[in-house]
Amino acid sequence: MSQDYVATNPVTGTTVFGGLYAIIRNHFLACVSSFSGTSFPASPVAGQLCYRTDLGDQGKLYKYDNSGTWVDIDILDYQEIYINAGAMISKATAGALSGTNEYVTNDWNLDYFSFIKASESYVDFSFRFPSFWNLGTVKAKFYWSPGSSACAVGDTVEWEIGGVAISDDDPIDASIGGTQVISDTVLVGKDGDMHITDVTPAITIGGSPAAEDFVNFRISRNIGGTDDMAEDAWLFGVAIQFGVNNAITAW
Repeated sequence: MSQDYVATNPVTGTTVFGGLYAIIRNHFLACVSSFSGTSFPASPVAGQLCYRTDLGDQGKLYKYDNSGTWVDIDILDYQEIYINAGAMISKATAGALSGTNEYVTNDWNLDYFSFIKASESYVDFSFRFPSFWNLGTVKAKFYWSPGSSACAVGDTVEWEIGGVAISDDDPIDASIGGTQVISDTVLVGKDGDMHITDVTPAITIGGSPAAEDFVNFRISRNIGGTDDMAEDAWLFGVAIQFGVNNAITAW
């Protein structure tokens, strides 16, 4: 239990070693009690920290700010992972076309998948989330560019993504969970500029995710909706953000 503590100072010529030990010990215990517990200290000062062991799966760290409020400063709420196009696989059925492009001035080479406008095409990728994933929803941002300068500035492209978790003894050929769509518009630099979408709405992973699951993701160009760019769209990769709160135990 966190608590306030009135310090006792040693007195020169009076405090003996045993008494000094007790004073030091009480100071130390008071510091621990004020920093960690199941309630906040009664008389905190600005900048004071308190680790609440009773909140969240693994506790939460708070800081007392100048406005008199305890603010959650947990810096481990989220983690991100980036999946490059080179780590993706085109579907045999209605798959996007893979390619590598070398840009002419500085000779940068980027892998990409080309998604046409005429029909829906797809790529898949898989990975295992770290054990500290909270098994909840995830979000995504897409890194892409138009495949041609023939497009018009302001044209719209829509990207769609969904996933399914596969546990031990689950069927590998499992159906995907719900998908989410995010739209983006062509910038002035067209095929010469990197385009990064806004974040998708929260994506629910299908298959009742559990720790250590194998997770399959599928990306497509959502040619319906507001997508109106006639040219191909090149996908360079996708960033996935996920919540964390589980402790990792040794194998």
